[in-house]
Amino acid sequence: MRTSPPDRLSALLALSQAAGLIDHLALTGLLEATALDRLLDDLLENASLSPRSYPLGEALLQDWLRGRLDLERRLVPRYVRAMLKLERALARQPALQSVLATELARVRHLRRHYARDRRAVCAALAGVYQRITPELRQPVLITGGLRQIGSEDTADRIRCLLLVGIQAAARWRQAGGTPWQLLLGKRALRRELRQARRSADAR
Repeated sequence: MRTSPPDRLSALLALSQAAGLIDHLALTGLLEATALDRLLDDLLENASLSPRSYPLGEALLQDWLRGRLDLERRLVPRYVRAMLKLERALARQPALQSVLATELARVRHLRRHYARDRRAVCAALAGVYQRITPELRQPVLITGGLRQIGSEDTADRIRCLLLVGIQAAARWRQAGGTPWQLLLGKRALRRELRQARRSADAR
């Protein structure tokens, strides 16, 4: 079944939102719970979310495509590209993908039984990330405050978001997205964003 453009756009917005949350978390130690929960729903429940479900991702992508990312958000594209590279490396290792699927099913079970314990879910996903990524040999450099990124809790949430971003990158690629679209297809992506906004406003 062919994936529709809104689904492709939603995956890219989820990826952008994950990158934005990583950036903000590394710099401030703060994380918007609702934005994280949306991404966890996307990863663990295969939630059918619309492009408008990712307001942070939408705002960041808009500014990025227009060349208007402010100085405080300059690292967001770097994190997006890093997660795209991790996803491509993972796609070349079917055995590792099978391990990931098994581990995500375990975390999904954990979340359904302990839905309110967001920290436990993030820690579990961070553990999955730490298990699979050494074999991908694509280290991600996170830039932030020493106190923030030195905290184990913050580190777990960053790893959790990286795993979310990798899965969003996989959905984007499977729906026809390519890294070249972020370099040479910015006008088309801006048009998709406008169309998605108009469709949402018309409902």
